[in-house]
Amino acid sequence: MMDPATGNVIVVNGEIYNHRALRAKLGPDVDWKGTSDTETLLQGYARWGHDVLDHLKGMFAFVIHDAAREELFFARDRLGIKPLYYTMDAGGIRAASEVRVLADGFRESTAKAISGYLQWGACPEGNLLYSDLRVLPPGMP
Repeated sequence: MMDPATGNVIVVNGEIYNHRALRAKLGPDVDWKGTSDTETLLQGYARWGHDVLDHLKGMFAFVIHDAAREELFFARDRLGIKPLYYTMDAGGIRAASEVRVLADGFRESTAKAISGYLQWGACPEGNLLYSDLRVLPPGMP
């Protein structure tokens, strides 16, 4: 979703439980286009910047491209319910909530990651199967 007023763009996975209360807090001056929690999150970011995280209750992982600052803002819920994986390569930064979306072309794995996968059927977040992938820790911007 894009905010036409700021040019900011958001990609989000999850749900903001208190988005209706946040809409009221943001006030009547916001030109709402719809009723989604994604729009609420984007407008909250426009108002509070990185401090938007202090206002959120929910399970989420998102990336916002801040047009004015020319930066990407990655964030994840405090409990880590929604994952946020990322990788940086010659093509830039790619992010997703599922490893398989980013795993295209990766060949290197560590013995520890393979052992974890074979033992538990999944890899712990700190030791992903593909060595080029990273995960944003829970509650971290």
